[in-house]
Amino acid sequence: MDPTTDALLPGPKIYFSLFGGVRAWRTQQPLQVGPPQRQALLALLLAADGRVAGVDHLIDTIWGERPSASATNLLHRHVGKLRRTFEPELPARATGRWLLRSGNGYRLLVDAISCDLRRFRLLNREAEAPGTAPETETDLRTQALALAAGPPGAGLPFPLTQAPPFAVIERELLDTARAAAAAALSCGRGGRIVPHLIALAARHPLDEPLHAALIDCLAAGGQRAEALDVYAGIRRRLDEELGVEPGPELADARRRVLARPEPQPRRTSARARRAAPTQLPPAPGTIAGRDRELTAADATLTRAPTAGHRICAVTGLPGIGKTHFALHWAHRVAGHFPDGQLYVDLGGADGTGAAPHDVLRGFLRALGAPAAADTSAPALAAAFHQAVRGRRLLFVLDDARGSRQVRALLPGDPGCLVIATSRFCLTGLIAHEGAQPVPLEAPPAG
Repeated sequence: MDPTTDALLPGPKIYFSLFGGVRAWRTQQPLQVGPPQRQALLALLLAADGRVAGVDHLIDTIWGERPSASATNLLHRHVGKLRRTFEPELPARATGRWLLRSGNGYRLLVDAISCDLRRFRLLNREAEAPGTAPETETDLRTQALALAAGPPGAGLPFPLTQAPPFAVIERELLDTARAAAAAALSCGRGGRIVPHLIALAARHPLDEPLHAALIDCLAAGGQRAEALDVYAGIRRRLDEELGVEPGPELADARRRVLARPEPQPRRTSARARRAAPTQLPPAPGTIAGRDRELTAADATLTRAPTAGHRICAVTGLPGIGKTHFALHWAHRVAGHFPDGQLYVDLGGADGTGAAPHDVLRGFLRALGAPAAADTSAPALAAAFHQAVRGRRLLFVLDDARGSRQVRALLPGDPGCLVIATSRFCLTGLIAHEGAQPVPLEAPPAG
């Protein structure tokens, strides 16, 4: 098979993530990739995007400029371990379907469904097609940025995270963000790109073109003061760290902000003054060993909604602490959702789960919506979407049976956040609804 094609690979699917952390799933279950060197090997194979990664290149990147004499044998052992991680039934020394030897190197078979990097690049290719309207380009670029919520290879030890393959992908991400901003500004949708630009600007505090795009998009969305704050911040950093003044792009962006009229203050609507439901169970105690997962969850707040949804998918084996983690984080971010916080146990552990129409009726009551004469599933869903429109609400959907059950309960409003927990991987939400994956593994001992 041509590794650059996007056809679906046959058989049981393996899903790979490179952005925001090196992860893999098989048949809806997270896989234990192994120690840092094996994670680095998988990350480099994913960064190769289906092409051959040479043995010498892999060894030099993973073990440094002076690898030990056993590095080649260690690499082959890690390859074998990865193969059996992807296919547990694979006999010893068998090649398997995913990780193949090719010449003096290895390649990992990926497609646009199984790998977030391939999907990211496919969306960008579609956005660059001749004749693409700015609105369509904005949508495609936003979807691409939503996939890349964290840096490629995040979590690998330094200096691996700065290796050339990951630096190239990070540069692609920056180019995508600037192109997305240009397209969004041309069709009056600059505010949609702001969360992605903020997240990238935090990682690249001295990138002048990126900050200029952020300033323009903030100003286009009526956030004049915030745009000027961004300019002041990067001007200070450029002076303190490099001893230079802002270049022409930043200076022009500031002039455009100052040329805009100041926005008029908004009136508080009757809807905003309504009592807000507070259904979250009490906050659990502190959690240890979850800094990486909390960072991944926090990224959900800065991601632009995909298809109108902002979703954090907390997954893991039974007893790993999904509910504890979800409630801890929900209380931590509840202040961002002043219109209310709602909680429901979806009962996924009993094999059937709560019926979506029953859950929707409970949500409508909590939101103070009038009882509907039509109680069919479509009518309840329509009433629910109407009740949440324009409100900033937090929903915790605990112990979901699967993506389909969660999908029926999505509010469909970009001001809302959904935290879904499940013992299943929820790959449907991740692949098609842009959910931020937060897989929980056993925290390190001690």
